[in-house]
Amino acid sequence: MRNIASRSFKVTICATLVLLLVAVAITVALEAMPSNTSVARAPVYQFELDMFKTILAGFIVAMLGVLIPAVASEAKERNEQRKESRAAYSEAKTGVDYLKLRLAASQFKDASAALQSVHYHKHLAQLFEDLPEWITMRYGEDTTPDDWDELLYKQLFDARVVLEQNAGRWDELNPGARVELLDKALPTVSLLPPK
Repeated sequence: MRNIASRSFKVTICATLVLLLVAVAITVALEAMPSNTSVARAPVYQFELDMFKTILAGFIVAMLGVLIPAVASEAKERNEQRKESRAAYSEAKTGVDYLKLRLAASQFKDASAALQSVHYHKHLAQLFEDLPEWITMRYGEDTTPDDWDELLYKQLFDARVVLEQNAGRWDELNPGARVELLDKALPTVSLLPPK
């Protein structure tokens, strides 16, 4: 459904240009026909030309009446989609940024759910076309969405491994000990330097 309005607008412009060229061709043809009957029929030709102009103007107004709301609707929809895209990216990025603290403060069951939630939001962010733009804004031109994906996947997988290896004793560990276990998997320092 994306760009329907802009494609329709292009089709309308083309149709309008064709009608305009036909009107010009008819006018030139009528002017080029020298005959005694053409002088007598001049008022009829003028009437037909005025009718054609009126129809053409009506067509243009009708198309604009359809296209302007469609373009406005598409722009509004695109703006909403960009907001959702930015929110999904932010949810994934900040979810990983604060995951160590969430996991360290949680019991094993809640820590597993938090890890799964961040992984879900990473995949959700990847569904949007705008993801490369958000990554470029944050990390610069050198970081691709694939780089971002690999880094987040590695961090999430490593955190999962830490949880699995300590499943039997996770609930007994204090938050400080959990942070130490998670330090390598989820370093506090950004592995993708901001621009």
